[in-house]
Amino acid sequence: MPKIVLRAEAKKNNLTQYFTGKPCKHGHVDFRSTTTRICMECDRVRKKILRETKPEEIKALKRNDYYKHQEHNLAQKQKYRQANKGKIMALVSARKKVVKQRTPLWLTKFDKLKIKCVYQMAAMYTRVNGEPWHVDHIVPLQGKVVSGLHVPDNLQVMRGVENISKKNKYEVAHAQ
Repeated sequence: MPKIVLRAEAKKNNLTQYFTGKPCKHGHVDFRSTTTRICMECDRVRKKILRETKPEEIKALKRNDYYKHQEHNLAQKQKYRQANKGKIMALVSARKKVVKQRTPLWLTKFDKLKIKCVYQMAAMYTRVNGEPWHVDHIVPLQGKVVSGLHVPDNLQVMRGVENISKKNKYEVAHAQ
């Protein structure tokens, strides 16, 4: 059981949460938000219901939040990259290795040109729209269930926020 920390003490110490050890009105014994006093378990349940009932509104809110804090987040990301150059280089190297492994030897020069064009299209959309666009592998290169290839037919250009929210998932639309 966590240590009891009262709200006043949490505010004094600039903590975002406090713990009373007492159940909320729904019976949860969990941390509470210092600003709203809401039980964190109640908040998780509320957010889950919202995600299930209003997915498009939640996506729009996340998108707006992303753009609202974009400059700050980019500055934090740049600061992290400067402090962790070795980690970043290892990740980039691993990613290049995976792409190379998943690129078949039977690709023609024309196929390689198509791949290059897809990446140029994403770069153009980024410049024109002022928001990041990514090249996404429809079937992920390192999926849990399937692994795709780095070929033109497996590539699509999509908005960066949508690609990030898609993560490394592959969803099959079954015929009914």
